[in-house]
Amino acid sequence: MTTKKELTSVDVFKFVAALMVVALHTKPFASFPETDYWVTALCRIAVPFFFVVSSFFYFKSNKPIAGYLKRLAQLYVVWLVIESPIVYMRFFANSSFIEGLKNFMIGLFLNNTFLASWYLMALLLGMWVVYLLSKWSPALLYVVGVLCAVLSVSHSAYFHLSDSEGWSTLTAFASKCFASNSFIAAIPYCILGRYLALREECLLKKSGSFWFLLVAFVGLAIVELSLCKHYRLWSMSDSYFLTDSFLSLYPVALVLTVLLLAYNLPVNKEASRMMRKMSILVYLSHPVIATLLMKACGMEHGMTLYLCSALISAPLSFAIVKLSNKIPLLKYLY
Repeated sequence: MTTKKELTSVDVFKFVAALMVVALHTKPFASFPETDYWVTALCRIAVPFFFVVSSFFYFKSNKPIAGYLKRLAQLYVVWLVIESPIVYMRFFANSSFIEGLKNFMIGLFLNNTFLASWYLMALLLGMWVVYLLSKWSPALLYVVGVLCAVLSVSHSAYFHLSDSEGWSTLTAFASKCFASNSFIAAIPYCILGRYLALREECLLKKSGSFWFLLVAFVGLAIVELSLCKHYRLWSMSDSYFLTDSFLSLYPVALVLTVLLLAYNLPVNKEASRMMRKMSILVYLSHPVIATLLMKACGMEHGMTLYLCSALISAPLSFAIVKLSNKIPLLKYLY
C-alpha cells in the first residue's frame, strides 16, 4: 500500500509548500502588483495540499479521531504559548479585557490567534466535522462540502461577483465566519483527502492520466483568475479577498496529491523525512521571524523580508529537528 512506502515526493513538496506559505505572508513581489497577484495565486495551492494530504493519511490510518485531534490541539497550545506576547499585543494591549477576549475567541475558532494558527484549528475542527459526518451520513458529507466551498469562494475570489441582495447576504455571512480562513475552508479539502484514501488504489492505477488533468485544471485556474481580475470580481481596496479561495483550487489540490503519491522523487529517505518535519516548523515559525524583522529591522513586505524569513526559519527548523533527538521536549514544536 502507498502509506507503507517512503513518499519522498510528498515530503519534498511539503517543504516547498511551507516556503510558499512564507511567500504568502511576506509578499516578495509586493512592489509589482501584477506579478504579486499571480505568485500569490500559485502559492495558494500550499494550504489546500496540506489539508488534503493530512486528511488522506488520517483516513488511511483508521486510528481513533481523539488522538489525532489531541495532537493538533497540543501543537496549537505550544505555539500559542510561544507567541503569547504577540497575541497579547494583538488582542489585549489596546482594548478592554472583555473586548480582547471576545476577539480572541473569534480568532480561536474562526480565524487566527497567533500568526499562521488558523491552519491548525481549521484542520482540527474540519477533520472533526468530516469524521462525524462520514459516520452519520456520507451523502450529507458531500452536500456540506459543496456548501462550504461556495461559502469559501464567496468570501474570496468571487466576493464581488454580484451586487444582488442574495449574493450580498451570502458574502456578508461568509465574511462573518471568515469562510476562506476558518474550518469552513478546510472541510472540502478534508473530504477530498478522505475520498482519496477510500479510492487510493483505483486512482493511483490511473495516475498516468492525471498529468493531463493537472495541466487542464491549472489552465482552468489561469482562465478563472484572469476572468476574476478582468471583470473586477476583486478590487484593490479588498486585496485580502484576492485569491484565498477559488474553484479551480479543489481539483488541482486533489490531482496534485494523487501525482505526488504515485511518483516518488529520487531523494534520500533521511533527507525527505527531514523535510517533512521541517515543513511544519517553517510554517509555524516564519511569522514570528517575519514579525521580528519588521519590528526590529524596519523591513516591509517584499523580497528581502521573504528571503530573510525563509533563510532563518529553514536552518532554525533543521536545528530543532536535530536537537530534538537529544532534547525530546523540542518534538512538541512539530
